[in-house]
Amino acid sequence: MKQCSKCGELKTEAEYYYNAKSSKLFAACRKCSNAYAKQYQTTNRDKRNAYSAKWRAGNQERFKRMKFASNRVATAIKQGVLVRATICEACAKPGRIEAAHVDYGKPLDVKWLCVSCHRLWDSTNPKSMHVVPLHQ
Repeated sequence: MKQCSKCGELKTEAEYYYNAKSSKLFAACRKCSNAYAKQYQTTNRDKRNAYSAKWRAGNQERFKRMKFASNRVATAIKQGVLVRATICEACAKPGRIEAAHVDYGKPLDVKWLCVSCHRLWDSTNPKSMHVVPLHQ
């Protein structure tokens, strides 16, 4: 059991997000973390949209390749070519599992990682940007 830093309630460890960077649970429970994130996104919508637009404008080729690879994975999952994992390959925890691309030039070559491990992996393993035609 762990006490939430926001609401003060005692909750099980399953009710907290895992921070892969620090290998610890968040201080606030999932419910409080989600409420904070929603409030932050609402009050900072313009700031977030401007940042995203600026990043996309400066990374047009990368953004195209990211979207292409993401769409290929989604199609492969729908067609049964790929099966989404139910646990993270890095930390072996269940949760929201995402397809982490090793190389955008190989859109179906993915690692199945939870959100925390995916963010950590992306920050420590820059993507390869092999120049291959987008329409394969």
